[in-house]
Amino acid sequence: MTTFALTMLRGSEKRNVIPPAAVADVDCRLLAGDDPDEVLAWVRAAVGDEHVEVQATAPAKRPNLSAPDTKMYKAIAGAIERREPGAVPTPSIFPGFTDNRVFRRAGVRSYAELLLAGAGA
Repeated sequence: MTTFALTMLRGSEKRNVIPPAAVADVDCRLLAGDDPDEVLAWVRAAVGDEHVEVQATAPAKRPNLSAPDTKMYKAIAGAIERREPGAVPTPSIFPGFTDNRVFRRAGVRSYAELLLAGAGA
């Protein structure tokens, strides 16, 4: 599920001054398969107020996945099976930022989420 977290609010510089505008920054984490333009359109429709401007503050980063049918994934699955017979390895969402996007652009598949989950992190 794509998530939204209100992380910053800004308004007046002083307690006794009504601000001419207020700004709310919302951190959005997209799941693989979600289209950033569609999510932005959905947010605009959900806000549904012509007086409220909704805009992306940075270029959207398309979420990505590492395929589970690679030699690396199969090696990780095999190691998990040997350690815990009958266990079914499944990809998990890592809640913090990782550098996998950079590695994937360089052609390196990233399975940090599985390795961290297997290590009890």
